[in-house]
Amino acid sequence: MQNHDKFEKYNELGAYHWRNTYSGIFRGSSPRNHALYDVPIDLVRQKLGVNLTQAIGADIGCGDGVLVYKVMQKGGRIIGVDLSKQALNLAIQEIGQRLGQVPMLINASCYNLPFGNEVFDYVIATELIEHLEFDRKFISEVVRVLKPGGVFVCTTPRKLPYGPEVQDPYHVKEYSADELRKLLSEFLEDVEILGLYPAWLDKIYLNKFPRPIALLVRFSFKLLSLCWNPYRHIIYQNASNDTPCANLIGIGRKSWSN
Repeated sequence: MQNHDKFEKYNELGAYHWRNTYSGIFRGSSPRNHALYDVPIDLVRQKLGVNLTQAIGADIGCGDGVLVYKVMQKGGRIIGVDLSKQALNLAIQEIGQRLGQVPMLINASCYNLPFGNEVFDYVIATELIEHLEFDRKFISEVVRVLKPGGVFVCTTPRKLPYGPEVQDPYHVKEYSADELRKLLSEFLEDVEILGLYPAWLDKIYLNKFPRPIALLVRFSFKLLSLCWNPYRHIIYQNASNDTPCANLIGIGRKSWSN
């Protein structure tokens, strides 16, 4: 089952993903947070070879709707699915304020997606799989609803080579690059594992410099990100267990023969 306690954060904190990502141009906006959503969307476009307006997708574990909003901004069709009704209500509110549109959202479990077979060109799941007890059941559902040749992209915190099994008490399991590759390869073809948030880049952006210098560095990152976000474009290819990054991105394609 999914870890229900995690989703209580929406009751306590409200639309915190929006605040972390969009609050102000410089002071509160985060190039790092934007990349968590922008990179999977970029990868979907690259792998499908089409504009998002020509595809239909699903965001499983969509939370308060930031990724759904980003796809809708580009004219794409996407359905958000989440177990938390509070998260979906926040998504409706936040997206409605910005786009004047009502997003397509469904309250459902990721283990029992309420869709027919071969519906979606792509499925995205950001920071979901680490909360799942039955990861294989989830991936099998993803494969079921994907069209042949459809693309799946997921992000998840990278398991530390040394230290505790999980870095967050709300996580059920964290994955090394090899573990994530093995899991996805059981169900998908052309599996790739990428490294998001390179350690050296985090060391600069999430620095411990004296406050005036730290603020200047953050401001510089945010100014640069208005035209080119380092976190969006500097990504490790073919990540291994030793790749120095904070998060992993798993990508795979459903077999054309299915």
